[in-house]
Amino acid sequence: MNLYLLRHGIALEPGEFSGADGLRPLAPLGVERTRAAAAGFRRLAGPAERIVSSPLLRARQTAEIFAEILRCADGVETCECLAADREAGEALAWLKRQPLRNTLLVGHMPHLGRLAAALVWGRGDSPLALKKAGVCWLTFEAAPLAGTGQLECLLSPGVLRAAAEL
Repeated sequence: MNLYLLRHGIALEPGEFSGADGLRPLAPLGVERTRAAAAGFRRLAGPAERIVSSPLLRARQTAEIFAEILRCADGVETCECLAADREAGEALAWLKRQPLRNTLLVGHMPHLGRLAAALVWGRGDSPLALKKAGVCWLTFEAAPLAGTGQLECLLSPGVLRAAAEL
């Protein structure tokens, strides 16, 4: 099973947006770069059969862009365990109950970095760093449990955008 952890694209800065943080959208540049990153992901990675997003707007927008570019027939699901203020353990418990399908999870730092570290090393105290619209690609022989993930690669947004131009 392939599990992809995708950090949301570039959002408006808190000072540029007067609403609640959960409603902060992607910036125009974020939309443009996320679309290019999604096109590069499509070239470099295996298919994502399922896309699950944090409920925060910037993550949902990122997930919707990827769903469109990847032609994900099931659209985007939302899961509270991917919200920015949640602990990695919540996402680990949720993942354990999910079907073994190639899945793209869209969320936030440092949450995704801690989740990646827990899946690979069994603990999340040394998080992996993901740039905005960057992807951590993990593989699993069976259910994604703590310490059982194989880190395939970290795909920076620059690498993804460059792949889109090939």
